[in-house]
Amino acid sequence: MEEVESFDFFDTILTRNFVRPEDLFYFLGLSLYADGIIALKPNDFQKARMEAEKVARKISKFEEVTINEIYDVLKAMTGLDDKIIQEIKKKELEFELLESTPIAENVRKINANSILVSDTYLPKFFLETLLNKSQINTYREIFASSETKFTKASGKMYELIAKKFKIRKHVGDNPHSDFRVPKRLGIMCELYTSSKPTRYEKSIYHEKSIPFEVRALIAGAMRATRLAIYYENNIERRWHEISSNVMAPFLNLYCLWVLERAQKFGLEKLFFLSRDGKILYEISTILKKVFPNFDIELRYLPCSRRSLFIPAISEDYLEPLKWIFENKRINKEYFCKIFEISSGKINSEFLSFNDVLENQKLLNICLETAEKKRRILVKFLKQEGFSKNSKSGVVDVGWRGRLQAAISKVLKIEGIYNDIDGIKGFYIGLVNPVENLYSDEKIVFLNFEKYRHLYHAELIERFTAADHGSCIGYKEMNGTVVPIFEDNLNNMEIIFTKIQHKSIKTFSNKFSNALFLYKISPELVNDYGRKIIDVLMSKFIYSPHKKEVTAFENLEHASDISHTNYVKLAERLSYKEILVFNLPQKIRKLFWKDKKCPYWIEGSNAITLPNPIAYVLNYLRLFYRKFIS
Repeated sequence: MEEVESFDFFDTILTRNFVRPEDLFYFLGLSLYADGIIALKPNDFQKARMEAEKVARKISKFEEVTINEIYDVLKAMTGLDDKIIQEIKKKELEFELLESTPIAENVRKINANSILVSDTYLPKFFLETLLNKSQINTYREIFASSETKFTKASGKMYELIAKKFKIRKHVGDNPHSDFRVPKRLGIMCELYTSSKPTRYEKSIYHEKSIPFEVRALIAGAMRATRLAIYYENNIERRWHEISSNVMAPFLNLYCLWVLERAQKFGLEKLFFLSRDGKILYEISTILKKVFPNFDIELRYLPCSRRSLFIPAISEDYLEPLKWIFENKRINKEYFCKIFEISSGKINSEFLSFNDVLENQKLLNICLETAEKKRRILVKFLKQEGFSKNSKSGVVDVGWRGRLQAAISKVLKIEGIYNDIDGIKGFYIGLVNPVENLYSDEKIVFLNFEKYRHLYHAELIERFTAADHGSCIGYKEMNGTVVPIFEDNLNNMEIIFTKIQHKSIKTFSNKFSNALFLYKISPELVNDYGRKIIDVLMSKFIYSPHKKEVTAFENLEHASDISHTNYVKLAERLSYKEILVFNLPQKIRKLFWKDKKCPYWIEGSNAITLPNPIAYVLNYLRLFYRKFIS
């Protein structure tokens, strides 16, 4: 007898883009109600559809029922005429097809010697259609209880299969029908648990303060994204899971808010500032495709503090020169490199802002370099779409709004600044922002007073990293100005960024398609976006699991303008370090001024200390940052 491996179908090979299968009935009801096909509210239709299935099973003389039998009962229960019943049934199958996602971890295991087994009311031909949609066509045979009338739950399905095949191993997600029953029958079996919702997915799905259609679609997209991609490597898999469960919803909700606000301002163009803006631009491009009302041109603008601060320096505006120093003394070699000065002209090994200010000859050289770099930057900005008459906005993560100020200053100097509308700047958050120049305005997604506990700048910047180095300037090639990128990414950064971007964009597609399919307005989602982000980010930052932190502990981030001063996100610490680093920053500097502190102290606590102690310490940090600092 031929040996085969068998796989459960739903939530093992394919899943729906929902946390619970019955959520599909709610959204089916939502669509039917919105289209005026039925008068039942979504909740009522969901209950009726589930009750019809329950009654159909009760009155059936077989172990399994069919979708036709369920709809016969639904027709009798609701009094709907046959034409409407047939239309609803057809739409349910359409939604099943639209909402199906392959589970990558198990799809890769299927081969020509695999059989698929399902306890389902859906017909076998429809299961084949679902597989074809996901390009799964290498398998031996499908066994569907809707046709055999026997189920795995009773064990009779396995007995039926045993007449034709010897099952070497069965894999499935149901503890009873996919594990206990086949084990009792002497079949080697494996319980698949990854399709169960994660703590992040459950926290959003069960957040009652958020309308069901919003939380169900977001939690469902998080889960479906997590299952749609699989990595063998444990670290890479953890990167993907956190990206799909935390950063993907965070950044998508931010971008949806930006697009809605930009539309209300009547902006014509949005420029996403690099490097953090690369993934934000890609997300927004996906969202914009399904919302034609967002009639805004989106552009990715390669730039950096270095490429913008220097051209913005002028005799009457020396602030950008001060920003370069960041209130510190900087290395002479680096200063000479960015200002194109011979190092022999400077005696001191380190320079401060005041050193330059007091040396008129050195200051003049800086102003000359600024003017030279400004000429080519202006060409680039004009080429990319900035003009005196365009209503434009810039998009960034944060945190002071200096890139926006530098752009506005350069445009103003060259006479192409829009004096009436200025530039609208959109930010996740701002801390000690620079003053608005001219007619500029800054709009913040997460208000600092309410969401200061989420202002982990380095963590957020690490999760918005681009797949290219920092932009250090511009050059002209064949009449076109192109950015010059610094090649300073290591191999781990490149791998992490590719994994992260793939996860986030997969979520974007599922999320945007769901909003479009069920006619969920961006305004409704934006009303609850900050709440969702607060739930997810608070859980990730302040109560991370050890396995999550260990995936990120070797990643580093450089917050300085030269991108050379790298610090780890998290690392295992000594008890002395734990004690000192958990003190408020002002006090900590008194004890250990020169010691570099990892950016994610809460993560460091989680991998260094026993769980209960780390939990209490991180809770205290959350309380302090939320209500005191």
